[in-house]
Amino acid sequence: MGWNVLIVDDAVSVRWLVGKVFRQNGFHVFEAVNGLEGLKTLAANKIDLILVDLNMPEMNGMEFMTKVKLNPVYNGIPVIIISGESNPQLLEIAKQSGAAGWIIKPFNPEILVDNIRDLVPTLFNDENGT
Repeated sequence: MGWNVLIVDDAVSVRWLVGKVFRQNGFHVFEAVNGLEGLKTLAANKIDLILVDLNMPEMNGMEFMTKVKLNPVYNGIPVIIISGESNPQLLEIAKQSGAAGWIIKPFNPEILVDNIRDLVPTLFNDENGT
């Protein structure tokens, strides 16, 4: 059984691209179009890593991450922000809110997993997932 990643982004193209990269690297991929759907997906599945966009309808990425980090069941799951936002103040707020890291769009899909491995190395100690 591989790692389970949840991609929360309202852009179909981003979910498709990121999902493809993770599937090629042996991950099981779950997708959600906004934070509300992300919370439902999280409640129904064992998730090991979350990638979330900031700007989405219904519930944005920061609200989603806050709910995840306040929930003792989910607060240990690493959350990586994937966003076109590069505002250093927003990055600092995200870090203080519990983000494990930040990847700015557009990004190189060929090195996406390597970047995430650098941000959350403990997740990759067991290459097969648990």
